[in-house]
Amino acid sequence: LCNIKNNVVNINQNYPSAKKPTNLVTLQYQKSIRNATDFSEWQTSPKWNGNRTTKNEHPAIEPGIRPPRDKVLKVDDSHQLPINGNFSSWLQTATIGETSFDTLGDVKGSNDAISAFQNGIDDVLHHISSAEQKGYNTYTYLYTTHPDKHMHKLGTDHVEVSRVVRGIDAEIERLWNILGNRKKLLKSYGSGDSNCGAPGRQENGISGAKIDRVDASLVVTADHGHINIDPQNMIQLPNEILSCLEYANIGVHGKGRHAYLHCRSGYMDILQQRWENLQNCGQLNDFLLLTIKEAIDEHLFGPIPPRLEVRPRLGDFVAIATGARCLVTGKEAQKFRFSSCPCRQGAHGSLLPEEMSIPLIIVTPESEQ
Repeated sequence: LCNIKNNVVNINQNYPSAKKPTNLVTLQYQKSIRNATDFSEWQTSPKWNGNRTTKNEHPAIEPGIRPPRDKVLKVDDSHQLPINGNFSSWLQTATIGETSFDTLGDVKGSNDAISAFQNGIDDVLHHISSAEQKGYNTYTYLYTTHPDKHMHKLGTDHVEVSRVVRGIDAEIERLWNILGNRKKLLKSYGSGDSNCGAPGRQENGISGAKIDRVDASLVVTADHGHINIDPQNMIQLPNEILSCLEYANIGVHGKGRHAYLHCRSGYMDILQQRWENLQNCGQLNDFLLLTIKEAIDEHLFGPIPPRLEVRPRLGDFVAIATGARCLVTGKEAQKFRFSSCPCRQGAHGSLLPEEMSIPLIIVTPESEQ
């Protein structure tokens, strides 16, 4: 239940090459004021009773509403996590400031996102240079919220999304090129002594000269894809369904692509029948309604059933989008679909190839040969 607000989080694992790893470096995160119920979930039913939130603990936060930004707690934890049966210390390495949501869609927002990622690349290079000088092996993890954040607000085809993607691509290329020249890495990002530390790889360049390459590999990937949600594809739950619900976890930026529905006591059969009737009338045809047991049996939560502590969050049904539609709240429908300026949004979280297919790019020193 962490709400990461930083653009880049590095986890850098340094240890002498002759020894087994003992220290894993880092993680700073921001923890929002919420317990087992996520406050990004939304109230949709007039029968809402507030029992699924911590309103009593935090009366300033209404049930089903996102906590305001000034209510988000920043926690810097140093704690023990088991790694292969052992314990390692997690410490802070670096965090990069987030891009303002209000600037997304402007050149400034794109430039800020690229600049933040550039700072992250520089930080990675500093860590790798330090490890090289000390003769350590190193593992560095670099994460950015872009272009995901841009796509949520703008859709996938916006010109500023393309600008961000090109900027990130150029920075990844810069990272790889600097790793290809150990002397330049140590001079630009280290103490300046390019002769200290463990040797790199000696390879012939095009001119026949020797190039001292850092023995490093680069992996680029993502956690999901993305699709466009056009205004006409933003769907509100009909009143016949809402009247059966105690609570619904829906939203235009992804939750409505796999909506969790919590029924009022005794209403599960009624909801299933009403859902089927609506589909027979041409409504909700783009959503597959499964009981949570059916979803578990289909391994939609993975090969292992969800933990008992997680089960209450899943409710009674999950409505899975099979097309390009998304279940949205009334407020979102008014803002994005029925306003004077309807606007496309971006989402993910269901089963379309565009949402599930991700890149996996692996570059090794041998790739240069």
